[in-house]
Amino acid sequence: MIIDDREILEIRPNDYSCKIQVSGIPCNDGRDRTTKTFYGDFAPTPSQAVENAYNEVLKYLTSENIIDINDFNYPALLHTKKDLDETVARLMMADFIETEYDMSLSHVKSGYNIILSKLDDISMKLSDVLPTTISHQPDEDNEQVPINVQYTGPANPNEPCAVLAKFLVDLRKTTISFM
Repeated sequence: MIIDDREILEIRPNDYSCKIQVSGIPCNDGRDRTTKTFYGDFAPTPSQAVENAYNEVLKYLTSENIIDINDFNYPALLHTKKDLDETVARLMMADFIETEYDMSLSHVKSGYNIILSKLDDISMKLSDVLPTTISHQPDEDNEQVPINVQYTGPANPNEPCAVLAKFLVDLRKTTISFM
């Protein structure tokens, strides 16, 4: 068999195809020879387009039982390619899940910040009627915490204002612990 002609066609920028003309291809009866033209799949580079065209030649020759390719490494190659494809798929899923998790976590943190802000507003507005003390206190990162609210009433409150104050302070502490 002889390759008579090979032509690389640029369909548009970064889109190539290759045409190969092969002569001397044996026919099924084994005596006659024929000439056939093969086209490869489109590819982003000329070299990949040529490789695709040669693959078409090999597909034809093997499907017509003109040649038989016994590649010792082919099963191992298929297994490795399958593993690689599965790994790439898992990484893509993990990347998507991580992005979704980050967005979800951001929404949760935003919600806790809103709750904390509302609790701070309530505490500030009711500080003259509730048994609490309010002060400004920096946290461990030297960032200013808007306020620090402490319950100053009895340990087991009975009156409604003291119960409400203890509940608000406990709710605020719980909200901060989730942030």
